[in-house]
Amino acid sequence: MKALLPCLAFLLPLLASSQPTLPDSLRRIVILRPTGETIDGLPEMAIVPDTSLLYRKARQAVGHTFAREIVELYFLAQVYLRNKGERETIEPAYLALTQNQGGYARFGFHLQDVGAMPQTPYVDIVEKTVEAPLGRLMSFTQLYPHEMGHVIYRLLSSDSTREQTSRCVDMHYFSVMTDYGTAFNEGYAEHIENAARRYEPNDSIRAEIMADIRKVQEKQPRWKRGFEHDFRWPLRLGYYKATMVLWYQQLEDLKRYEQAIDGMVRFKNISLEKGSAEDRLTFRNSGLYPTSEPRNRPQALATEGAVSLFFTRLFDSRLPGIYREPSFYRQFLYDTTRQAGNPEELFSPWQNLYLKEFVVLHDFVTFEHSNSAQALDFLEGYCQSFPDEKEAIEQIFQAAFGESHRYLPPEIWLLVKGHEHRLLALDAFGAITVPVYTFDINRAELEDLLTVPGLSEEEARTILKRRWENGFFNSLEEAGAVEGLSPEGRKALLASAFDEEYFESLPEPELDITALITTPVKRLLLYALPYLALIWLLAFTLPGKEKRLSAKAITRRALGYGLLWLLFITAGLGAAVVSSGPLAWFLPFLAVVLIMAALIFRKRPLRLKRSLVVIGVMGLLITYNLL
Repeated sequence: MKALLPCLAFLLPLLASSQPTLPDSLRRIVILRPTGETIDGLPEMAIVPDTSLLYRKARQAVGHTFAREIVELYFLAQVYLRNKGERETIEPAYLALTQNQGGYARFGFHLQDVGAMPQTPYVDIVEKTVEAPLGRLMSFTQLYPHEMGHVIYRLLSSDSTREQTSRCVDMHYFSVMTDYGTAFNEGYAEHIENAARRYEPNDSIRAEIMADIRKVQEKQPRWKRGFEHDFRWPLRLGYYKATMVLWYQQLEDLKRYEQAIDGMVRFKNISLEKGSAEDRLTFRNSGLYPTSEPRNRPQALATEGAVSLFFTRLFDSRLPGIYREPSFYRQFLYDTTRQAGNPEELFSPWQNLYLKEFVVLHDFVTFEHSNSAQALDFLEGYCQSFPDEKEAIEQIFQAAFGESHRYLPPEIWLLVKGHEHRLLALDAFGAITVPVYTFDINRAELEDLLTVPGLSEEEARTILKRRWENGFFNSLEEAGAVEGLSPEGRKALLASAFDEEYFESLPEPELDITALITTPVKRLLLYALPYLALIWLLAFTLPGKEKRLSAKAITRRALGYGLLWLLFITAGLGAAVVSSGPLAWFLPFLAVVLIMAALIFRKRPLRLKRSLVVIGVMGLLITYNLL
């Protein structure tokens, strides 16, 4: 099978033209733009004319990359649902180019001059993504297939009679534990990113993507090292915390590629040994480094990276090359009266794998809810649908999620009221928070339990030790009865039982981009004040013969050194942002300032001495913060 995979990239350009399952007249991609109006709660969209430059760029981005192959899968999913009697028509693949940052899989819009289309899926991607270079990590060539993966999954497995529920307050990230449904949805889409990277049919784009991955690999040790030092070393300004919004997404995209291939997402994230509970949560959720300790079964099933690992490994297994009987493929033919013929001639190995997945997703997995976990539902469904492939897929499942048995303990959620929790893993200063923290005690790690007021760290470790030695808890009362808890600790734990009514009453948090930028700057200035006090102390107490200063002169000197310190802080921040080593940028700046001071005060030895000392101290402080 491994020898076969490199050939897929060669085969991909031929698939759309050789695929006989759907008439060419139905294979349509429609490019949309929002009008800015909302009608009956639906955004109004207008079709981009095919004579426009934007249309040509979008069609080029879809038609000559892996994106075209995921669109073909979207049509196959619709054909399957049509043949099941669950869909009347085959709709185009709608792509909306908007100003909404990022990418989204959405359902429902109002088409100008046509009317409401409340159930129609479309992908919403920021317009500049189509215009940007396609050979970048997480460019349009990977983002669009990711979002189409969401569309296909939801199209196949949605059940409007069941409500989608999530008790997790964390925004999802690759190595962050959320809930089973979110993890499966995001992990399924993320594995398609990796397929797009590895099997991009355009050789030059694929080479550029891999080159960009190598660039990010070169940068990420500096980001990770500086971020860790911001937490572990005392008296740091927090440059790498403050600039997370600029560098963390690249690290996240790199993890989606690397750890879904090498399997390191199966292991827990490294944690801090001390600090506030929220700082420890932030550091853990950043996922800088994996430990050698595997996640337990509930933790892995609630981690989207583990789900992506599972589906990525399916690609590298022998399952894509195992074809079913020809009658199986008739349900994916637009004309079901014709003979399916030779499946190997109709569908490539990777398409064959997806068609089997489509059947399982449709028959066994529900997007909105699961009585166990969507990944387990998928495994059970696959084994029932294709029993001859059971042993192979169970081995892959175990490698991704650990433990051979399928037992899943009950979810026992706790809700800690009044705990200001940072919603985003890339927000180390709390620009966007929610006034509550939630977690499942069978998935909890030390950081989670430390958010419970009144529960000591020793007691939290006792609970985790009991779970490790005797197995998962079946109720919160069972956890509260663990030997070694104080009456206060037991009471605090039981008082954190999940309050559904309170949770439902919480307003949806707003993703304030401005706050993500301004809050770190404010924190930097706040943390710099003690340093400024030290600088002023030096400036006014250095020994030397000097006449008594007037109040005006004192104010002028204090203001001057304050502005100079602000300049140094800004220079350090700029150095932390640049892609190369920050000290390689900051030290020349320091040298220039020292030279300028020497030239300005060359005839005033006392002022020169004081200035050089103070500037040198400023330089040392910024250098310490850039390490």
